[in-house]
Amino acid sequence: MQANRRQSGGTNFGEKLKGYVEENIAATHKFIKQLTQAKDFEAVLRNQKEFVRSQFEAFGEQAKTLGETTLNPHSMPVIRAPLDELTDTFRDTILRTRAL
Repeated sequence: MQANRRQSGGTNFGEKLKGYVEENIAATHKFIKQLTQAKDFEAVLRNQKEFVRSQFEAFGEQAKTLGETTLNPHSMPVIRAPLDELTDTFRDTILRTRAL
């Protein structure tokens, strides 16, 4: 698990993104298998229509979830850590200026 977290950046956002990529690849493989097993052109069109519909639905839900994850300050510590340092430096500068 630790190696997997490092590969995705170790963040909640990276973990979710990696999971969505895996889901999308699995859905595509399933779709390709259905195409190879289709008996006629109507079956191909039906499978394609269902695949496109389900992928648009999945992408919408994934985008919503990733957006919510990005807005959560605890989900992206790599970005938050430098901001904390900057805030501390800014606070120290203000305190030194007031002391003058």
